[in-house]
Amino acid sequence: MQEKKHLVIKVGKSEVVHFNSRPNSSSSPMFYVNGVPLVSSSSFRYLGMVFDKNVNLVVAADAAVQPCMAATRRVHEFAHNHLLQHRPHVLLWLHKVYVVPAGMYGSQIWGTRYLRCKFDSQLQKLQLASLKRVLGVKKGVSSWATLRECGQKPMQLSWFRAAIKFFNAAVDSNSVALRKVVWADLALSRSSKHCWSAQVLEGFKGMPNESLLSQQLLDASPNNVVDFVDALRHRHEPVWRVAEAEDPRAVPRKLTAYQHRFSVPFWSHQQKDKRKKKYAPIPSYLCMDMPRQVMRNVSRFRLRAHRLNVETCRWGDREHTQANRCVCDKCCSGDVQDEKHIPFYCSWSRACAVRRKYEDLFAELIAPLQWFSGKQTFLPFLSYRVHKDSVCNEDVRWFLEQSRVRLCKCISELLLLYDS
Repeated sequence: MQEKKHLVIKVGKSEVVHFNSRPNSSSSPMFYVNGVPLVSSSSFRYLGMVFDKNVNLVVAADAAVQPCMAATRRVHEFAHNHLLQHRPHVLLWLHKVYVVPAGMYGSQIWGTRYLRCKFDSQLQKLQLASLKRVLGVKKGVSSWATLRECGQKPMQLSWFRAAIKFFNAAVDSNSVALRKVVWADLALSRSSKHCWSAQVLEGFKGMPNESLLSQQLLDASPNNVVDFVDALRHRHEPVWRVAEAEDPRAVPRKLTAYQHRFSVPFWSHQQKDKRKKKYAPIPSYLCMDMPRQVMRNVSRFRLRAHRLNVETCRWGDREHTQANRCVCDKCCSGDVQDEKHIPFYCSWSRACAVRRKYEDLFAELIAPLQWFSGKQTFLPFLSYRVHKDSVCNEDVRWFLEQSRVRLCKCISELLLLYDS
């Protein structure tokens, strides 16, 4: 073979991998080059991707973590050298254009087992840990809320798109051998759930055009990537549609509270200029020039990574949350101490002092309600019994969407009071 192909094989750089061989098997043949035996190995790297002797693609996925971690470190080093540590919107942009591509290499091959709406891969966990580090929040924050707060897409969405592009290129390839491999893998999907095609078919579940996509794959027909990406986004958005149908006071889920009170609306996917299409914008506070601690407290407030009673009452026993433990212990209103209570309803003297300090922020929302009830001067809180339903979740969202550094400082000071 070496003489026929006119190859030059260097023994010191060559290894042999016996695929699907039994462990500690002595029957595996030895290969020699010019009388020198080649060393046997359990894996090898080809074009940057690791191939295991058991054809276990989890090994390849875990090997992709190292370059992604290196990219994350370089981003933080760049931010440190250019004094950008307190510019989260810059860090998030660098993460999107530098770290995410590092986690994409070879994903069209090894990423097919991670195409569902879950976060099982080490790369996905690394992405979320990096984003939570930028925001300064704890690990227990909702993964979906973290991605949306940072304006990032789930990595499985990019992996799935890469897999479909790879399939389209393979079925249209001029290589007869490559097309035969595709057809063989499609035939194998009928009897094995671990092959590439079977995992892609499993990933189609939950999409609006699941049957059409599955049939096109089994027929080895190329898929329209634009329509596929729209269907893939639609498959991921039910997470938010379920949260939208829930009441944040009745369902104490972090994702429900985030969707109703803090989430920035998605950009419309139906745009004439496809090049300007975005997945989700970032909140305005991440682009403001303010101290790191203030930004972190705002992120904690929005993502329910704080110590308000609505969160601490669930610690220890999440299935049997005691309602009386969620009630505010700083005032006698009987209201739940959550992200809606402390800016508007709590009559605690120290919280009222903070609202008086930032009276201009509350003027448009609180003052009309008090004037209607006969009060001519600004009062630093709303009576929960009188104005229980006067401030809805949309009012809270509008109040927190004010692009003002003073609002962030107000939220930060309030949160620090209740954390103490």
